[in-house]
Amino acid sequence: MKFRQRLISGSALAILTAFLLTACTPPMPPEVLASLAEKTYTCEAGTATVDFLPSMTTDITQGWADNLAYTDCATTMFLKPSYEAKGAGAIVSDYKPEASTCAYTASVPFAVDAGVLTYNLSGIGSLSLSKNTVQKILTGQITSWDASEIKKDNPNNDMPKEPIILMSNADKNALSAFEGWIFDGSSSADVKISSDIEQDSSKFKELAEGELAIVPNSFAIALGLYPASVLVGSDPNNSEDLANPDYSGIQSATTQLVAHTNGSSVEVSLDKNLAPTPPDGVDIVAAPYQAIYPVKYYLCQDNLLYRAMARYLLRLDSQGSLGSSNYTQLSEPVRAAALVGISHGLPTPKPTPTN
Repeated sequence: MKFRQRLISGSALAILTAFLLTACTPPMPPEVLASLAEKTYTCEAGTATVDFLPSMTTDITQGWADNLAYTDCATTMFLKPSYEAKGAGAIVSDYKPEASTCAYTASVPFAVDAGVLTYNLSGIGSLSLSKNTVQKILTGQITSWDASEIKKDNPNNDMPKEPIILMSNADKNALSAFEGWIFDGSSSADVKISSDIEQDSSKFKELAEGELAIVPNSFAIALGLYPASVLVGSDPNNSEDLANPDYSGIQSATTQLVAHTNGSSVEVSLDKNLAPTPPDGVDIVAAPYQAIYPVKYYLCQDNLLYRAMARYLLRLDSQGSLGSSNYTQLSEPVRAAALVGISHGLPTPKPTPTN
């Protein structure tokens, strides 16, 4: 199954040029506003306390704070990273905050995580499983690692005759995203895993020999767990038939996300009918790993300071550093929509004057 780039006409620059050469009036297209927002910084006086997920380590969050010292906002706007939601003016989380902690007025996508199937199997450095095989494992129809279906999916591996041990619970978002993808949008009451909310990877139990667990990809990276690839084509030896839970596979799926705006808030949904697009300069796009879900920026204190901070954190340079925190950045259309939504009340970016 091959996923190749489709040529698209125009760009943010072309749209901006067209806008400037016509008598059009606002609202400008989101991608134009996003492009203009990259050319300057929006500064609001004050210190913004933002609560981040534990997987967004202090080096990355403090880096965002330190980088403000090299912008136009150096003496006016400051970021105070926090890992205590109580009292924070904004929360970055993959779960809606409790109303008692944050009665948020708006939320927008900030990053992308994914549900991955991790395993511990001595001597097996890579594992690929078809959707059908995974379905049978999750519902208890396949209980041994040397099952014929697993051998067929892994012709180059000598699968051991050992029982498959399923971890009995999984992060709710990771399980929902993974299960929805594997079962093609539906869930199965026969799945032998129950959902739980677990946001701290340090509490994750080490996998036993032969054990499988569904976890957030951010956990898998932080803990060095082995994730299985999903065979979405017919040839397990063809890389284009494998959806890998790595940056390329997850990034490919993010280009299938569609933004839905409601006032200042933006939601996303996955449209599997959209052809995934590769990064600039790449001809072949990776098979999309579609068990993805958003991490969001929740606006607890609705004022211009926390909206300006969101605009800063959604800039391309800030988004580009997300890989160091085990998350994937937003696709450009979703990022643009998030910028427009959270920017309500902020000054509209202006084109740079030309002679």
